[in-house]
Amino acid sequence: MSLSKKTRFIRILFLFSLLLVFKNKNFLYAKTINFYLNCKTSENLISETRIPVEWREDFFTEGTAFSYNHELARFACMLSDASYADVLADATSNPLKKNYELLGINESDMEFHYEINYNDALWGNDQCAFSFASKEIETPAGKRTLILLVIRGTPLNANEWISNLNINDASQKQDEIHKGFATASAVLHTALISYMLRHKIDPTQAYLLITGHSRGGAIANLLSSLLLDDNFFEKGAIYTYTFAAPNVTTNSQEEKYGFIWNIVNAEDVVPTVPMNRGNWKYHKYGNTKVFVNGCNTQKELYDEKFIPKINEYFVKLMGREYAPFKTGPLVPIVITNIVNALSENVEKYYSGAIKLHTRVAKLMNKLFPDKKDTEDAPEQNGGIGSWLVTKLNERTNGGLDYLALAFSDMHANETYLSYMLALSENEIFSTMNYALVTVQGTEEIAIFDENDKLMARVINGKIQYENMTLPVVLIPNFKKNIMIGCPGTINYRAVLSDETLIPTPTAVKVEYFTAAGLFLGEAKITKFYPHLNHAYSFKIGEALVKNFELNKTDLTQKKLSRRESKKIIEQADLVPSHFFNIIPEIYTNTNWTLGFGVHVGTSSIFGSVLTAQELTRFKKTYELSIGFGNQMSIFKQIKFENELFGKFLWTEQEDSDSRKFNFVPEYRTALSLKVLGRITFFTAGMFEFKIKDFNDEAFNSSVKLNSISPFGADKLKVAPSIQFGIRL
Repeated sequence: MSLSKKTRFIRILFLFSLLLVFKNKNFLYAKTINFYLNCKTSENLISETRIPVEWREDFFTEGTAFSYNHELARFACMLSDASYADVLADATSNPLKKNYELLGINESDMEFHYEINYNDALWGNDQCAFSFASKEIETPAGKRTLILLVIRGTPLNANEWISNLNINDASQKQDEIHKGFATASAVLHTALISYMLRHKIDPTQAYLLITGHSRGGAIANLLSSLLLDDNFFEKGAIYTYTFAAPNVTTNSQEEKYGFIWNIVNAEDVVPTVPMNRGNWKYHKYGNTKVFVNGCNTQKELYDEKFIPKINEYFVKLMGREYAPFKTGPLVPIVITNIVNALSENVEKYYSGAIKLHTRVAKLMNKLFPDKKDTEDAPEQNGGIGSWLVTKLNERTNGGLDYLALAFSDMHANETYLSYMLALSENEIFSTMNYALVTVQGTEEIAIFDENDKLMARVINGKIQYENMTLPVVLIPNFKKNIMIGCPGTINYRAVLSDETLIPTPTAVKVEYFTAAGLFLGEAKITKFYPHLNHAYSFKIGEALVKNFELNKTDLTQKKLSRRESKKIIEQADLVPSHFFNIIPEIYTNTNWTLGFGVHVGTSSIFGSVLTAQELTRFKKTYELSIGFGNQMSIFKQIKFENELFGKFLWTEQEDSDSRKFNFVPEYRTALSLKVLGRITFFTAGMFEFKIKDFNDEAFNSSVKLNSISPFGADKLKVAPSIQFGIRL
């Protein structure tokens, strides 16, 4: 054999060997495919776009279903997004069908179950749209059948939304599984068996990928557990990836169902309901992985690297940039706490005083009245609601519009897909816990960052939203408490102060949550006693999260010296006397007078204007009082006030149409109690000064109390009365 022939033979042998290596490693069919997806243009119109996503048949052979595969998760998320396409309107060229074709799947092996009869006597609203597709793939063990099961999330109709609310309509008690999702998964279970029988697929020689977003994810989660329990497929042959799935069961068994991967956005409320708090015990089967957000990763990394990468896809899919809350699981935690307060268990959810299930179901019917899947919700314009939105946007520099977008984006399938495609497995997830601090009692709070920058403050028990800087968030609750949420990546300092003369008992509670917002436990309540020029401080944020991970849940507090207190109170301007208020009031008193007025100013000095009518001489007397006063805090919500007035009184004369004018000096001393928000009740002693031969006629009333002479004075007498009123 000549040298050239030897060389040629070696080269052929080398290429053949290389080919075998590639084939064994399944590189021959690895490729990136530009899959079809629906997108929104800047004019909010629906069009079609193509997004590159990696596809490899060895997704199902290179590892195990019990190990997370980020490329496979991306592929599953793409299919979940495509499942929202209007298959009924475009049966031949909708994005989902086109994507199946790109995978090399024959049309005869595709089935689309999108035509749903919600009047079905057996299944009713508890149904869903889904599709099957299958093809043969090469594996080291030979040819196997790959089945794709893609389940659509909730469409724009009331039926499936009402099914989402069906925790257990039949018994109205907590059971092991969510009945609305379970019924739909039973429908799918039957449909899957039927599909495999028609296509002669041996489940022991097949792989199954199940995926879905939102309601589709919940049904995928339950169906996967059902398939494992009945041993229909070989162990490890089911690959399940869900996105934004609600909770489905009170029995999670993470290890047994470890092939199920639930991917959630911690800012999304949907994956946290039904709740896992108090008497509510709902979870998801399998593992949960949580996206990075503004609270569980470094701020600079999130803002400067992750968000721009996410927007590269989000803008293409939605025609605008992504609007995150940047507050981690705070919003879902607060909302689920409210729901838990309104309905403390499943039974109360159905039959309690609020009847939350009934109310929300009625709301769904109003939002989607007799609408088909493909119709859009009605757009409503104008009216006082539109005016109010406009005004609030003006006051918040467009904050209300951003908030509406954030509530929409937190759950959008486009958000999940943008995250999945933009970020690598090393970037996209976080396991950092979250701590929520609740303060009850004190009237003044300030939050500082590591550089002593003021991030938020509370004056007179009112959150100063104009001073609040994200990601620190302060929220009031029904019990007049202030809830403080902040990232676990930065150390913040909370300062509590109060201008009360008597020390104010203040309770601080710390609750701990997983990265996904799942309740973990709470620390022992810490007591503080701030009062005039005596403040307390403690660390929140990173310090709390790290302490919890080290099994140290107690709050470390520091009582500041008088000098330190004055300095920090001045730095944060935690002085109510500097805070400007406009406060209306309505009152009555023991001399049958009904009046209303307004206070304008600060607690250290304010002006008051009151007007009143004597009910016994209605429309025959007119009163106008102008004065000034000051207020000081005594204890907790109790305030003490002193005011001086000059009252101008016009009285109708009995023998003519004229009115007699009188001037009456007044002094009022009051105790007030704030009961909820800005609502304050007060009681006061009013003292009117009668000056002989000057304003005697002002006291010619049968309901006026007898005047008394202070210090035996002959010309000066005082007419006392008691007032009761409310301030807003």
